Amino acid sequence: MAQAKWVSRRGNAVNEDHAWGSEGAGYVLDGASGLYKVKVTPDESDAAWFTKRAGAFLEQELSAGSDRPLADVLRDCCAACMDEYRGFLGDSVFDEAILPSASLALYRCRESALEVFLLGDCHILVELHGGAVLHIQDESVPVLDNGVVAFMKKQSEAKGLPLPLVKPDALGLLRENRRLKNTEGGYWTFDPKGVGVSRGSYLTLDIREVRSLALLSDGFDFALVFPGLYKGPRDLLGAMETGSLEDVAAGVHHALEADENYVRFPRLKLKDDASAVWWKG
Repeated sequence: MAQAKWVSRRGNAVNEDHAWGSEGAGYVLDGASGLYKVKVTPDESDAAWFTKRAGAFLEQELSAGSDRPLADVLRDCCAACMDEYRGFLGDSVFDEAILPSASLALYRCRESALEVFLLGDCHILVELHGGAVLHIQDESVPVLDNGVVAFMKKQSEAKGLPLPLVKPDALGLLRENRRLKNTEGGYWTFDPKGVGVSRGSYLTLDIREVRSLALLSDGFDFALVFPGLYKGPRDLLGAMETGSLEDVAAGVHHALEADENYVRFPRLKLKDDASAVWWKG
C-alpha cells in the first residue's frame, strides 16, 4: 500500500510554503510575494494567502480522484485564486508587480501511471526500482540567484563585510530579476494569472517502476547542497523514508543558522521555509 508524509517548517517570519501529501497525490507550494511590500489579502502575507488558497483547491481536486488533465486543474486553480484576489483589490488598480506567486511540485497517481509536474525552483526526486534516481529541476531561478550571490561576494570583498551585511546593495538586482517572472528569457512560475502553467515540466512514469519520490521546496533542498549534510539524492531519500521529515528540515535549518555569515555556503539569506512531501508506492 502506498504511503506519504509531509512537512512545512517555517524559516522566516511568515511561512509562505504549503505542502500536503496522500497515497494518491501531493504537492509543495513555495510562495513569493510581489516586488514591493504591499499587502492586498487578509493573510500574514499575500504569498502565504496564495499558497494556502491554491493548496486548498488542489487538495480538494486531487483528493476527489479527478482524472482531468493536470493543466486544466492548475488553470482552474489559478482562475479561482485570481477571482478571490480581485475581490480583495476592490476598486484598486491591478498591479502585476505585487501579484504573489509560487513554485510548484506535484504528483498524482492514475491507475498504472504516476504523473509529476514542476514549475519554478522546487525539486522532484524520483527513485526507480532499478536503483536510478531522477532529479527534476529548473535551473532558471538558481542561475539568476547565483548571479546575485556573485555580486554580493564582490561587494563583501570590496567592503570587508560579511555577505549578510551587503545584501542591501543587491536589492536592485533582485528586483530586476523578479521582473523577469513569467517572461521569455526569464523564468516561469505559478501565479493567479496562470500563464506559467503551459511552461511547466510534465512527466508520466509507469508507477510499477517507481519505488519512491520526494517533492522539495528550495529551502528544503539545502539538504542536498549544504556541505556535509547528505551525500546526494539517494542518501536524502533514505533519511526521508526512515526518519522524520521534521527532523530533516530542522537539521537543515540548524546547519544554516550555524553558518550565520554564509561562509560555508554563500547564499541570499540565512534560511528559508523548508517543505517536502515523501511518497512510496
